[in-house]
Amino acid sequence: LRAAVLARCTLSYRRDVNPYDLACYCDWALAEPDLDPDALRDAPGDPYVEQRILARLPDAEVRDCLPVAVELGRFDRSMIGPALRRRGIDVDAAFSGLVGQEWVSAVTFNRDGRPAVVEIDPQLRPRLQAVLAGRPDRYPRDVDALAADLRALVETVPLPELPVEAVEAALRLLPVADGGVMWARLEER
Repeated sequence: LRAAVLARCTLSYRRDVNPYDLACYCDWALAEPDLDPDALRDAPGDPYVEQRILARLPDAEVRDCLPVAVELGRFDRSMIGPALRRRGIDVDAAFSGLVGQEWVSAVTFNRDGRPAVVEIDPQLRPRLQAVLAGRPDRYPRDVDALAADLRALVETVPLPELPVEAVEAALRLLPVADGGVMWARLEER
């Protein structure tokens, strides 16, 4: 298993060993000592994401919210809610399910102690994006609609209640000209 982990982390398409990847695979091997070394070494794609994360998701709400959550990276319920409601996903169930994943961290908390803003592990997020992008039928993304949701949030939420993450994500996802207009309106407010 040790040789398979090292082989997986030093594949020919990588220039250097990423210590984060090595730590992820080592943690996985320690947690599941019966992990098949040949399957790990020879698996196409990213077995850590596909087998350790996606295959083990607890319920449909969490699985179905992944394209939006991964696209946002760092978010609260108000940011992810409109996109999930469009897809018929229970926002609270999806958000709570995400919070329970080892690759999601609470960044801030509400007064009642519940997570307010959460973040997908920034080292893992690009790997998740790559795997999800390769399966658009299972994990559809609508970046334009998500950007429009964020813009509406930025333009309507009172400034003291506006999460900075919403502004950052809107600027990242909107076309440059639209982002400039949104920013100018935000400055006017």
